[in-house]
Amino acid sequence: WLGTGANSNWSTSGNWSSASGGGACTGAPGTSSNVIFDTNGNNVCTVDSTVTVASLTLSTSTTGGYTSTVTMASSVTLSGDMIMNRGTLNTSASNYGISVGGNWTNSGGTFTANASTVTLTGSGSLTIKSSGSSFANFQINGTGTWTLQDALVVSTLTVSAAGTLDTKSGSNWPITVSGDWMNNSGTFTAEVG
Repeated sequence: WLGTGANSNWSTSGNWSSASGGGACTGAPGTSSNVIFDTNGNNVCTVDSTVTVASLTLSTSTTGGYTSTVTMASSVTLSGDMIMNRGTLNTSASNYGISVGGNWTNSGGTFTANASTVTLTGSGSLTIKSSGSSFANFQINGTGTWTLQDALVVSTLTVSAAGTLDTKSGSNWPITVSGDWMNNSGTFTAEVG
C-alpha cells in the first residue's frame, strides 16, 4: 500500500506497489496477493469494493510501521492470515464482515469491530490473538482447531459442528461473552490453567 493515488480507495491502482515503497502497480491486489500496509504507505485506506486476497498485514512491526486506519466500506475475505501489529482496522458503521482462512494475530493493532462478523474458515491448527481488541459476532465455521493466545472478548460466539475452540493448555485463557454462545455441535476445549 502506497496510498498516493487519486483517492484513498483500495480499488485505485495507483495506491499499490509490488514492493515496499516501490512504484505504483497497474491494479489492486488479487486473490493470491499478500497485502502489507507499512511505513512506506502510512496513509488511510478505504476498502471500497469486495476484497479477496491471500493475507492482510497492518504493519510489519509493533514499533513504527503503519499507524493509519483501514476502513471497510465492503467485505474482506482472506484465504490466509490476518496480522495486525499497529494501525487500525475499522469495520465501519455499516459493519462489514471479515472472513479469515488462517490465523488471527493482533500483536498491537486496533480492531474496531462495531457490530461486524468475523468468520474463521480455516483448517488445521490455528491461533487467535486479540491483544485486547474485542469482537462483535465471532464465528468459527472451519474444520480447524483455533487455540487462544490471550483472552477473548465477544458479543456473540458461534462454534460450528466441524470446528474446535481451545483455551490453550497451561494458560486456559478466559472467554467473555456478553450475548449468546452458540455451540452448533462444535468442540470447546476448556484447558486447565
